[in-house]
Amino acid sequence: MPERLVIVNTSPLLYLHLAGCLEILACLYRGVIIPPAVEAELAAGRQAGVETPALNSYPWISIIPVQSVALVSSILDLGPGESEVIALGLEHPESLLIIDDRLARRHRRAQPIGLYRHARSARQSQAGRLHSSGCSCHPTHAVVRDLAWR
Repeated sequence: MPERLVIVNTSPLLYLHLAGCLEILACLYRGVIIPPAVEAELAAGRQAGVETPALNSYPWISIIPVQSVALVSSILDLGPGESEVIALGLEHPESLLIIDDRLARRHRRAQPIGLYRHARSARQSQAGRLHSSGCSCHPTHAVVRDLAWR
């Protein structure tokens, strides 16, 4: 059985980077996927003076486009990054999306029940992997916990 795709939105990537904990995603998952709109949002932030991750420094982050443009445009009231993350999740129903919790709650009602898991649930379900793997990211687990993602 192939490993579940992990699709990450801009905010979690940015905040993990700013907290010095972006590598925790590599410890928890073999790799993560972002859509081109998330890459563009990070680039826009960088141009505005925000410290953003240099994606080419993280070989475990892949940029994968959404196949259905119509699917992206059907997701209303969201920015391009969020729309593409959700669209990728709909194209890959078994995927894990790491997105803003407020956004997840707002759109959970309109999407298939199993589509969303927020960062806290992902952190709780993966905590054992950090402890048993000997991963060098283990100390960052406490930092992510202290960010109080709910």
